[in-house]
Amino acid sequence: MIATPNVALVMHRVPAARRDTAARLRALGFAVSEFADEAHLWGRTILPARGDHRSFVMVVEPTDEVVQDLEVLRSGRWETPLVLLGSAADDVARRLRAACVSSEHPTATELCTAIEFAVKAVAR
Repeated sequence: MIATPNVALVMHRVPAARRDTAARLRALGFAVSEFADEAHLWGRTILPARGDHRSFVMVVEPTDEVVQDLEVLRSGRWETPLVLLGSAADDVARRLRAACVSSEHPTATELCTAIEFAVKAVAR
């Protein structure tokens, strides 16, 4: 059985999109940390996180900087489940073994489905 994370890290530059996504994740039972940019995301959460990187899921807007960093992490066998948000995320999601939700303001159902997919994708 694959363990589902209970912590979600949400990074989106658009405050309304970030708040909406975080609220839906909280309604699904996740503990959520919100970030407006990748520097805070990496610096405050990921780098100090020791142990199992599958204990949380990242739900992020795939900015160029974020994608570049995630490609480096994935090349080092970093297995945190990833969900990318936005219509431009589809091609990037395949490269990063990530789930993709095309909406900037995903529904709870879309997030739940994407997280399940993301967890399975890194377990392969």
